[in-house]
Amino acid sequence: MINPTTGQGASSVALQGLNRAQSQFTNAATDVVNSFGAAANKLNGSKIGQSGVATDVANAAADSPESAMVGMIQAETAVKANLKTLEAESEMQREVMEIVGKRAENHRGRKVDIKA
Repeated sequence: MINPTTGQGASSVALQGLNRAQSQFTNAATDVVNSFGAAANKLNGSKIGQSGVATDVANAAADSPESAMVGMIQAETAVKANLKTLEAESEMQREVMEIVGKRAENHRGRKVDIKA
């Protein structure tokens, strides 16, 4: 169905949400890798990051692997919610088509009087 305020359908909004969730998941996954890499560098006594400059765990992309994992879980939840939106819209469209089909069947057998 189309939102009269924005002019966007639910499927369009859900697809935009899926794209945002994908980006969020990708960023969070990168943060997980970066935070483990920074922790490994600290354990090994290395302070050289990928860019070749001194780095520290505090300067890692993520605060911790745990916070990055929370971001991944949030992205997963967003994907599930947007898929449910697409399913709900599909069901509504199916029901509308059934109603229209039943009304068309009811009108086929009737005699229509046209008065001028």
